[in-house]
Amino acid sequence: MVAETGQHPEARLEVGDLDLSLSMFARDVQPSRLVRARQKITDVLRLRNEGFTGLVVYAGDAHAVAPLTDDTKTIENLLASLGPEMMPVLGSNLESALTISRELFENARVQQGRILLVTDGIDDVGDIADFRQRNYPISILGIGTSAGSNIPLDFVNQPGQVLRTKAGEAIFVRLDSEHLARTAESAYGRYRQLSLSDEDIAHLLGVSLPQDDETIEVEREFDTWADMGFMVCIILLPL
Repeated sequence: MVAETGQHPEARLEVGDLDLSLSMFARDVQPSRLVRARQKITDVLRLRNEGFTGLVVYAGDAHAVAPLTDDTKTIENLLASLGPEMMPVLGSNLESALTISRELFENARVQQGRILLVTDGIDDVGDIADFRQRNYPISILGIGTSAGSNIPLDFVNQPGQVLRTKAGEAIFVRLDSEHLARTAESAYGRYRQLSLSDEDIAHLLGVSLPQDDETIEVEREFDTWADMGFMVCIILLPL
């Protein structure tokens, strides 16, 4: 979810991909997967004190809700209105969301950056295959539980009813953490299931970028030479 410019390492850019498929209405986490996902993104926004932030939502297609901006308060205000019922196309088109996210990075001339996917599942791992790149690690925040839940139809004014297949069977959705963890690892990112604390955020946004690794290596080399300074002094003593 965090991207850092290659030209300006201190400038932090943040883009969130929020899943708005119908399964996000499930209530295996209270009050619902959707509400908890919006709350977690709000937590991320409130923890930020610098940089630029953008937000992408997706279902059957994807849309950039907010371009890269330092006005996180506006994005926070927009979150409350976001839900599956507002999406023009049903489904879970992750490829479309990742395409828009990468476009935001490229338009900002970002050479590397982190992507955080907030979702309760990935139907087709192939959607992420073309986006596996070390410079753009994709981490995943899993929303839901392994126990799972039905999908209530309250959003279409049918309280007490649940989403069913054409054959009349109730659709049951479960969080497959193992699958999501493997997917995140294959995309150079990390996985965490939603938690009540900020531990999940800290872990997911702590993925190192190639530029970070280079900076750390340079610092280590500098520290090594600094530690050898006393040896230079000893050699100079006879002189």
